[in-house]
Amino acid sequence: MFYKSVIALGNEAPKSLEGQVIYGRKQGRKIGFPTANIQCVDETITNGVYGGVAYVEGEKKLALLNIGVKPTFEEGLEKTFEVHILNFSKIIYGKTLKFEVLFRIRDEKKYSSIIALTTQINRDIEIAKSRYKQLTIQKRNSAQGKLIHSHYLNLPDLQFYKWCNRQFEINRGIFNTIDQWFYNQQLKDIYSRRIHILAFLQHMRENEDKYDSKNRLRFGSGGLVNSLKKFMIAISKGEL
Repeated sequence: MFYKSVIALGNEAPKSLEGQVIYGRKQGRKIGFPTANIQCVDETITNGVYGGVAYVEGEKKLALLNIGVKPTFEEGLEKTFEVHILNFSKIIYGKTLKFEVLFRIRDEKKYSSIIALTTQINRDIEIAKSRYKQLTIQKRNSAQGKLIHSHYLNLPDLQFYKWCNRQFEINRGIFNTIDQWFYNQQLKDIYSRRIHILAFLQHMRENEDKYDSKNRLRFGSGGLVNSLKKFMIAISKGEL
């Protein structure tokens, strides 16, 4: 059944898709990446590959969502919503599955061969794992691991900025630049964007040469954007 996305731009929660798991063409299983096909319709999320969390049968699992028409396999296929759940092997046809979108990994693309596609899927999985780690989705007994549940993520805009200012010694101009940069990277929802902002600031905090003598975070001309680019590249390569 169709389940409307739970947020629109500006809401403080991840996008969410929910629907019944239905039978598909089993193409993912044939190439080593079984997927759960969700029966739903959502035009607010564009075609592509996303990372997030799947909820099914009382379990919460890291997962990837592919939205699109699978152009590498065949032309003219219908748009589907397919979830590849990591470390999960249960048969869940007919069950309800919910997927929370936390970040976008890449656009949909037609590959030259199935081998090229499977190579990219393996890369997608590694990117997702790295981002999950960076975004502290996995349960850990550290303060960073509890960040996802922090009420700071749900503060009004001004209060969230003031909290970041106190924690990381950044001015409003730097904060706005970081926020806008992540927004331009397709992190349209506030909740996911704020997780990236905090992860980036924490990463910069560990890089002491970015702080001046008064312990304030500073960047030179063009330094902030370059640091953001390097941060996302490091995540995509699994270096963070």
